[in-house]
Amino acid sequence: MEIIPSIDQQHYARQTTTELRQSFLLTGLFLPDQVVLNYWESDRTVIGSAVPGTQKLPLPCPKNLAAQY
Repeated sequence: MEIIPSIDQQHYARQTTTELRQSFLLTGLFLPDQVVLNYWESDRTVIGSAVPGTQKLPLPCPKNLAAQY
């Protein structure tokens, strides 16, 4: 699972278009025969996809998503 860090509001105001794309654009989301997960720190959201093709896909539960209790 890729973790996408958050950036403070002052930093966003100074970013170029290319830098904004690097901060917000998700690439490689829908890959055949893979489960892809991204954790977006800014919104505390998991964005992902599962694209089955020629094989069954396990649905992972990364340790850093588990509750402490």
